[in-house]
This record gives sequence, C-alpha cells and structure tokens, in this order.
Amino acid sequence: MEVKLLAEDDAELYSQFRTEMWPHYSVAGSWENVRQKYSHNPLAQLCPGSGMYALIQRGKIGGVMGAYPMPVTLNETVHPGHMLVDWAVTPRMQRGPLAGILYKSLLDLPGRKFASSGTDQSQSVLSGRGFKIYSTQTMVVLHPLRAALMKHLRVGGYASPCPLQIESLELPNHSTALRPDEITTPLPPDLTNTAYVHRGSSYWESFCRSRDQNGTVALRLTSDKTHLQVLLKVLEVGQFRWAILLGVCWPDEGNVSATAGGKLLRVLLEHINVSALSAGEADPEMSALLRGVSSWKLTRRSAKIHWWVLPKADDQFHHDDVSWWLTLADRDSFWGIRYPDATPRWRQDRKVAA
Repeated sequence: MEVKLLAEDDAELYSQFRTEMWPHYSVAGSWENVRQKYSHNPLAQLCPGSGMYALIQRGKIGGVMGAYPMPVTLNETVHPGHMLVDWAVTPRMQRGPLAGILYKSLLDLPGRKFASSGTDQSQSVLSGRGFKIYSTQTMVVLHPLRAALMKHLRVGGYASPCPLQIESLELPNHSTALRPDEITTPLPPDLTNTAYVHRGSSYWESFCRSRDQNGTVALRLTSDKTHLQVLLKVLEVGQFRWAILLGVCWPDEGNVSATAGGKLLRVLLEHINVSALSAGEADPEMSALLRGVSSWKLTRRSAKIHWWVLPKADDQFHHDDVSWWLTLADRDSFWGIRYPDATPRWRQDRKVAA
C-alpha cells in the first residue's frame, strides 16, 4: 500500500475510483472540484502538504482523504495547519485498515490538525481523537412562504451558484458592488489571544474572481449610521434563492452600528430576491447584525455547530488556552465548485464519505 498526494497526472486513476465509489452519484468527488479546492486554494502555500491524498493498492485507489489548508493566526503568528476532510473508502476496502492508514499519514503532516462536522461515520471516529470547538449558526428567514416551500420541496441539494452579475444591477442607494481587489479582510473584533483562520486580501480576491463557480459577491453598504463590507455566497434553484454570509468587515471603526448594518443588508437581500440568509455568529457584532436583518425573533433560528481540534505533540499552543473565531467561511465546503446534488434520498443514505 502507498499513500500518495494526487497530482494532475492522476486524474484518470481518480476517475476510476469515483466510478467505483459513487456509481450512481455523478457529481460526487469531481476532479475539477479537487483541483479548485486544494491545488488552486491560495492558503495552500501557507500549509505545506495540502492536497488530496489517496491510498493505492495494486494500481487502484482504495480510499482518499483531503488535507484542506487551514492556517491559524494567533497574536500575529501564523501557524500552518490542515482540516482533514473528504474521507471516502471504497466498499471493498471498508473493513480493512485503509482509513486508519490515511488518517495517520495526514496527521503526521507538518502543522496543526482539525476536522469538520460530517457523516455519523466520521464523527464517531473523531469523538475519540479530538476536541470540539463550538460556534453558532443562524438562519434568518426574509420570505417565510418561499423559505417554507424550499424546506418542503428539499431544493437545497439541487443548488447551483447564482450567476448574479452584481455590477450590472441597479442596487439600493446604500449598496455598491466591490471589485475583488477592493475587499478588506474580515477579522475578529478583538485580536488578543484569539485564534482565527488567516486570510489575506489575495484569498478573497481569488475567491471572488471565481464567482461563476461559487456564487460569491462582495458589496459595500453605507449610511450615516454605519459603513460595512459584506461577502455573500448566493445559491439558487429556479425561483428560489438564498445566501450564506461568509464575512463582514467594518473599515471605519468609528462608524460601527451592527444593527443598522443588518437593516441595510436586509434591504439589499430583498432587492436581489434572497429568501433566507445563513451566517455564523462568531462575535457580538455579527449577532447584532443578524438581529438587524431579521424583522422579528421568530424569523431567526440558531443552532450549535462545531469543528474538531486533533491535538499533536508539537502543537505550539493548547486549544483551550485561546478564544476561537471561526465563521462559515472556515467550512471546507465553501471553497471550490458547487455542483447540484440531485441524488434521490435513498441513494444519499447509501453514500459512504465524510
């Protein structure tokens, strides 16, 4: 058995693995998505060893696991790291040691190690090896009837990036589309002893230039009460459209009114026909912003979400000794290409991947 970092010339070998792993699930594990998510991710240069790894036996891939780049900044020092994601083992190999071999190989890569929430199989494995970092995810409903229909029809799995050409739209007076090179990097309100995923302006510039593949737009919202920048990932299915708030930045520290900013954001979302907004409440300012977006409390629902810390002997700080600022942008699923998942529910229940 050999654990190998997949490269461009492994595309055909990986295609054979996909066919065996997901014979009825044509969009799963797309090679182009692997390339975008790992090879073309600007954070990969900060985290040596990033990429998709495969365990090869007798010339065939038996399973894969990804080392998604996750550099963490603490007190102005960047600590390389990876989130171990995209686990998949072929049915013929699931009773063997393959998953454990892949896990150990990736855990030995330089830098800190993390994992995300996923299938029951992956969570049971991680529960004995890691510690959870909790955050809060909130859904704000702007159009209750449409949101109810979306939930009833289960359209989420069919979502595609919205081809929204924001620069050509007539936006509300307080809203202006930003060029990718105009984006200011969102940061925690308090940087002291706060660990967060390092992203420079080059990350967001690269991300937003791939709008056709991920549906992300950047806007400036301004009024006499506040001034903010927002990063939105917009998805749609037919007439249904919803958004994920990836980041918020307050360029003018003396002009921050989160509630007023939320009201401006609501006007914008309604203008572009967004029925619901999902966001992570990583700090009090974000919580206040989401209260401004929601017209009343019953249209706002929150739930606990988590990441995993996988401790290593060479970690330079203990996870319990710092505050963590993690947002929905830190989910590995938000980088790369978003393909519709039209797999029937009975097929989805049979998928084995994390």
